[in-house]
Amino acid sequence: MKNPVTKLIEGTTRIQPSGWGGAFGSRYAQAFQVLNQNWGQLIGGGMTKNSEGKSLIDPATGLYAQGDPTYNWGNIVPKVTGGFQNLLTYKNFILNLSLDYQFGGKFFSLTESWGAFSGLLDYTAGTNDRGKNVRDPLSEGGGVHVVGVSSTDSKTPVDMYVDGFTYFHQFYNGGIADPFVHDLSFVKLREVSLGYTFTGDKFSFIKGAVKGVTVSLVARNPWLIYSASKNFDPSEISGVYGEDGQLPAVRSLGFNVKFNF
Repeated sequence: MKNPVTKLIEGTTRIQPSGWGGAFGSRYAQAFQVLNQNWGQLIGGGMTKNSEGKSLIDPATGLYAQGDPTYNWGNIVPKVTGGFQNLLTYKNFILNLSLDYQFGGKFFSLTESWGAFSGLLDYTAGTNDRGKNVRDPLSEGGGVHVVGVSSTDSKTPVDMYVDGFTYFHQFYNGGIADPFVHDLSFVKLREVSLGYTFTGDKFSFIKGAVKGVTVSLVARNPWLIYSASKNFDPSEISGVYGEDGQLPAVRSLGFNVKFNF
């Protein structure tokens, strides 16, 4: 679907609507309206690479070069959004299923960024290719393995290890959004309920006053069937411009009682 921005304030090629910067957005990818491009473009924080697509790395430190503030990740609007609801009955049983889906679009996750920076995500304490924890000292085989080319000449190979603390802090310090930009695609079972209807003649104390009683067990957000993002549920995204450090999605289990008069 095409929905291009055809006109902006004279003399400008892009603008950022109020509030679209997000928390700490100036360091990372932000959403803009760009002239002659589809509504909502995610720009900034790309990994700086050479002409062959290899990451530029400072050979003295092993850190990636400063993030590319002009990198365009693409449209923030999903190509397909929808869902369906099924109501199945058998005798006195009632099964209700509600499913949402979405495909395409891009978003930046601030939650994931801070999860990496603060060491809360599992991979910040994972095992490297030497069989050691990435948090272990380099002298003991720890650290994160980085491979790329030298930022000084864009061609000399760089292959080294960086201690975990420094490695995971560099993305915020260097304005690199690359590991935290994902597709908005997901398939989610939003709600499922199973109920049973008791007719009024089953209960002498309500016979004649109530035609029936339906008791249901209800689960909300029970199953994120598929998500392109592994550390954040894109179905719970906080803003059109991206995910801004919000609380995680919550599953709930409850029951419902309905009286039919």
